[in-house]
Amino acid sequence: MSWTKLAPIAKTTGRPMASATIVVLKDGVPKISLILSASLKDEFGDPTRADVLAGEGEYADCVRLEFRPDGDFDVRGFVHGGARIFLPVPDGLPRRACANAPCAVVEKQVRNHDVLIAAGQPAEFDSVVLRLPVEDWTRVAPPANRGTAPAPPPPAPTGPPKVGNGAPLDVAEYLTGKGVKCARLAGERFQLNGEVVQFGAVLKAVNDHRAGAGLDPLARTQVR
Repeated sequence: MSWTKLAPIAKTTGRPMASATIVVLKDGVPKISLILSASLKDEFGDPTRADVLAGEGEYADCVRLEFRPDGDFDVRGFVHGGARIFLPVPDGLPRRACANAPCAVVEKQVRNHDVLIAAGQPAEFDSVVLRLPVEDWTRVAPPANRGTAPAPPPPAPTGPPKVGNGAPLDVAEYLTGKGVKCARLAGERFQLNGEVVQFGAVLKAVNDHRAGAGLDPLARTQVR
C-alpha cells in the first residue's frame, strides 16, 4: 500500500496574481506599471531586482521576469505586501493610457540555488512569464448598426461624480493600498507617514497618486 502526498489548495483573495496598466508621463512617454501580488512576490523570496525580457512568437504580448540581484529593474515593494515594476512599452503595444487589468501567469520557475550549486550545476534564476492584458487594452466598442437611431445621450449628472462603485472614495484605504502609511484620526485629522495632518494633505496625496497613473484629480465631495 502506498500514499501520494497532495498539494494544499492555495489561498485566494479574489485578486489576480499580477496586473498591469499603461500610464503616460508628463513628458508624454508611456510606461507599463506591473503589479505583483504579495503571494507571488513572496513565492520568489521577496526579490528587489529583476531583468525583464519581451516575448516573441508564442510568447507575444508576454514578459519574462528573471529575479536576480544584479537585475536592471527595481522591484519596488509595498508596505503591506506586493510590489510594482515600471517597464518600457514593447513594440506593438498601445502607447496611450490604459486601465489596469489582470495578467495571466504563463510559466513559473522557482529554483533551489544551493542544491544546484552543490550538484555542480550552474545556478538558474527564479522566473515568471506573464501575459500582458493586451486584449483589454485594445478592446473597442463595436460599431453601431446602420440605419438605427443613435442612442440618446445619458442624463446630465445631478450632483458631483462618484468613483468606484458609486460611494465616495475612502482616502485612508486608498493610500494604504498604494503602500502609504495612512490612518484616520478624530475629526478631519489623519496620520500620514508618521505625521499628523489635516484632510487637505491627505487628499493631495491621493491626487498625486492618481496623477501618476494618468487619472483626473478628485474633488472634496468625491472622497471621505
